[in-house]
Amino acid sequence: MKIRLTEGQYNRLLTEDTSHEDWGRLSKNVDPFTIKIFNYIRKKLKDSQLKMNIDIVNLLTNDIQLTQEESIILTHNFKKMVNYDTMTEEVDELMGEPLEYIRIWEIPTHIPTTIELSGRGYPMGKVYVLGKNTQDALKNVKDGNNFEIGTLYDDEIDLDDFDLEIDEIHPQSEMVSDDFYDGDTRDGKFIVKPFVGGDRLGHKERLSPRTLESLVSKIG
Repeated sequence: MKIRLTEGQYNRLLTEDTSHEDWGRLSKNVDPFTIKIFNYIRKKLKDSQLKMNIDIVNLLTNDIQLTQEESIILTHNFKKMVNYDTMTEEVDELMGEPLEYIRIWEIPTHIPTTIELSGRGYPMGKVYVLGKNTQDALKNVKDGNNFEIGTLYDDEIDLDDFDLEIDEIHPQSEMVSDDFYDGDTRDGKFIVKPFVGGDRLGHKERLSPRTLESLVSKIG
């Protein structure tokens, strides 16, 4: 039997990349487990225990022991498929419906960033002081009597003379967007790969709570 595809379906097959899809223990379609999770979320919402998307993700991760990736998929599809007032019977009718895949991706790139520094050093400069003679001038500086330090100009400062510490780091998100505007993942400029938490280079790769909350606030 031949299956005839519409032009839109054919174009999606050409452009959609599903090679990185990892559903974990989830089905790609609504199954009895999905129905159970959707109803569990509904109950918690009605009990006013969940306020934001991150609350649902954390609920599924901590209470149901799903992975973060599985929790994000189910939270996203719950928000798309189930209304707050949806009855249990209507949730049951979703059985067999396809779920939409979504996950967090990471893209290694250079990040435009400004930093605030503090440091201590001994750059060359000049001290001005009144004195009756050279010895008197030196004595006045030593005693802290009426001396002035000459202006230190930026272009005369050598940062190699300083021990520097970074106080604050400010990534410039709007400049990142500009860099991606003309980029294309197909020409190799950017490599997009699934974010997977775990041990990397001897340290634990994790998203900060603020980053995770910001990302999942946009799902559904």
